[in-house]
Amino acid sequence: MKTTAGKIAAAYKASQVNLAGLVKDVGNKILLLTAPNIGAGVTTSVLTLASELQQSTGEPIVLVDLSSAENSLTRAFAQQEYKDLWELIADSADARKHVLRLDEQELYLLPSRQGKEITRRELVAVLARLVEQFRFVIIDADPVYANNSAVENCSLADALILVIRAEETRWEVAKAARQRLEQSGANVAGCIFNDRKYYTPGWFYNKL
Repeated sequence: MKTTAGKIAAAYKASQVNLAGLVKDVGNKILLLTAPNIGAGVTTSVLTLASELQQSTGEPIVLVDLSSAENSLTRAFAQQEYKDLWELIADSADARKHVLRLDEQELYLLPSRQGKEITRRELVAVLARLVEQFRFVIIDADPVYANNSAVENCSLADALILVIRAEETRWEVAKAARQRLEQSGANVAGCIFNDRKYYTPGWFYNKL
């Protein structure tokens, strides 16, 4: 079984992205990552971006697991008893008591249990508490075409990053997903291209 450090290292190797400069320059605090469809590597990209931001800023960062996938952050890192998103909603105590620390970095995870859906109002309250104690709050959200949660909650983020699986995601699908998110109030700050084996032509970026 991979250690926490091993999982994060694997995430770095898999994605090899650098969006830290973009995010820091605009002063965003709440970031949401999603994809058009399942299998694009959103969770891997969340780990990569969080690790990069933490190393470059030295400040605490919390990941919020809103993914319903089998390989969610909660399943990967919450191996023992833990407090979760729902307990934070019901508890007015320090938000840090409800997060798990990942490795030696100032990187934390707010887990969630599958099968329960958070309302927009509840998520607003949770995010308001987290931004008081963490430099960045990074949300791991479900794909746009998997369910409506990412679309419904995208406007709560200061910036949204769309994860694309290179050589698999058709640009028409990616463009339609971006338009749907923007119509719902999302500020799409950029894209991550995962598993890119070949050069991605400029026209693909322009199409988005």
